[in-house]
Amino acid sequence: MKKSDIKILVVDDEEINLLVLSKSLKKLGYSVTTTTSAIKGAEILKTEKFNLVLTDLNMPEISGLDFLLWIKKHSPQSHVIIMTAFGSKETKEFAEQKGALTFLEKPVNISVLEDYIEVNIVNKGFSGNISHINLYDFIKMITFTNAQKLISITRPDTK
Repeated sequence: MKKSDIKILVVDDEEINLLVLSKSLKKLGYSVTTTTSAIKGAEILKTEKFNLVLTDLNMPEISGLDFLLWIKKHSPQSHVIIMTAFGSKETKEFAEQKGALTFLEKPVNISVLEDYIEVNIVNKGFSGNISHINLYDFIKMITFTNAQKLISITRPDTK
């Protein structure tokens, strides 16, 4: 996956953090959308797909942990990184158990963030085409591994 294909949603109630992260990530070649609240972030996620959501932990309306739980239920394809200046070991463990990719201390080190994105999104996964196989047989083969997978099925004649 190319960097320009990766869509990142940054949610933070501090506008200076949004500006710094947005500029830094755009400079690295990513597509970035920002918002100042988890409620607005949820509205955006209802209409658009994002590869990654960076969210602050402490926000006035909805906490980053509650937003993480919402994302995992309504936008499960999105990876989530939680950012905070006030994290505890317990909070970090809870976030990671609930599906957060990681937990970064503020101010976020852009090179560390870029490494997480490179390893877990840019260079992750397999993409390809399989043809001349019965769909039922393919699904049986995929489920044999007992791992969660996301597959997209396209009819070649209609795309």
